[in-house]
Amino acid sequence: MSNPLRQVREALDQAANVLVVMHVHPDGDTTGSALALGQALSDRGKNVVLVCANPIDKRYDYLTQGRSILTWDDVRKDSFDVVVTVDCGDIRRTGNEEKTREAGRLLINIDHHASNPGFAHINWVDHTANATGVLIYQLLLNWQHPLSDFIATALYTSLSTDTGSFMYPWTSSEALAVASVLSREIADFGKVNQALWAQRTWTETALAGWALTHVKASPSRRVVWVALPYEVMHALHVSDSDADALIDWIRPIQTAEVAVVLREMDPGGSVKISWRSACFDVSQWAHHFGGGGHVYSSAAVVNLGLDAAEDAVLKRVAELVW
Repeated sequence: MSNPLRQVREALDQAANVLVVMHVHPDGDTTGSALALGQALSDRGKNVVLVCANPIDKRYDYLTQGRSILTWDDVRKDSFDVVVTVDCGDIRRTGNEEKTREAGRLLINIDHHASNPGFAHINWVDHTANATGVLIYQLLLNWQHPLSDFIATALYTSLSTDTGSFMYPWTSSEALAVASVLSREIADFGKVNQALWAQRTWTETALAGWALTHVKASPSRRVVWVALPYEVMHALHVSDSDADALIDWIRPIQTAEVAVVLREMDPGGSVKISWRSACFDVSQWAHHFGGGGHVYSSAAVVNLGLDAAEDAVLKRVAELVW
């Protein structure tokens, strides 16, 4: 039986130049995992480049300040021995499939999404892990690599954000155990938690104010949703990360078993759909619309108008709960 951790370790041990790839619209897991892996590889004498198709959210400035993260425009063909994607459930999530495949001789896929099809030469995909950061942590343990303040902070960011500060129902005892180890290596643990969970931007707050007056519910109130027009985002100068956080404002509604946010990404064009639930496998709905993710947290993008997307999504949800 193949051992993907060993395969990843051996490939990285032999590489001199490594490209670490984050997913589009980066969250805490891909950001923390990539930065932790990148730092560990640098510590081990590798030349490491990090790339992301989109800017990193200012929420993670405590990790990214002073660190270079390139865009795909800066990456040339055949520049690396190994390309590593982190937390990319599908190669399209890299933002540039062609360059991801052509940037190096060997492609490694490290991820924890159950929907990951295994698109690389080496695929280390473990859907039982609460975050990709758990896999990076296991790799560092295998290397017997020390946990610096920075690496521990990056991995804790990965774990904390993908478990909703350890409140999501899928949070495992392993994740809590790893977080406990990491917390002992972080110099200012409280400051990190405050940056992650105790600060909101003005635009996110303004958007939440709008959303909470436009939230809808099924007759039983077991399903709650918000349909966000592009014009509202534009008027409030809302960023993608602010909009992505919107679901966390409606998910805690006491009666809600399923929460959905539909966001119009451009006028009359594509719509991003996000599902959250503690009771139902929402990935089945995401897969139906060409998306993916986790059992209790998934997303998809559809090329429908906002009203049509809302009707289609709710029709599927209503087949199971309403």
